[in-house]
Amino acid sequence: MPSLVSIVASLFGALVIWSGTLGTCRAEVLITEQEARLPNDLQGEAEVRSITRAPTIAFVAPGNTAATQVPFPLVIRLSPHGGARIDPASVRVTYLKLPNIDLTDRLRPYLSPTGIAMPEAIVPAGTHVLKVDVTDSDGRRASARIYVTAESSPK
Repeated sequence: MPSLVSIVASLFGALVIWSGTLGTCRAEVLITEQEARLPNDLQGEAEVRSITRAPTIAFVAPGNTAATQVPFPLVIRLSPHGGARIDPASVRVTYLKLPNIDLTDRLRPYLSPTGIAMPEAIVPAGTHVLKVDVTDSDGRRASARIYVTAESSPK
């Protein structure tokens, strides 16, 4: 269980990343209407979890609890363990559609060793499943699915 200090430090780090992009803040399309209409890729929906020192991938914002208005801040925290480091070049974000859509280049300007902080993401209304893959400097890999539910598209 993470300590209060590590949680506060992680949230502060995400805030610093996010605020650092505010000078050039403008809503950007993360997923297009055409991409959202493609069939979902349901392969491998179940994830196997075990005790490991692999990096932790945490979906910070907008969160998994409710639908969110568009545009919204997309914040994903990447936490290495055991003295390892996250190499931003190892991070891959895939939209799970048929065929899969690599969103990594769209998110690259918002990527750092501590995570992804996109101030204003635009996606169509509905639920979108993203797969985040990362490898740390010790070669340990982690993967997580993130579910983003958008209530309505921008006008």
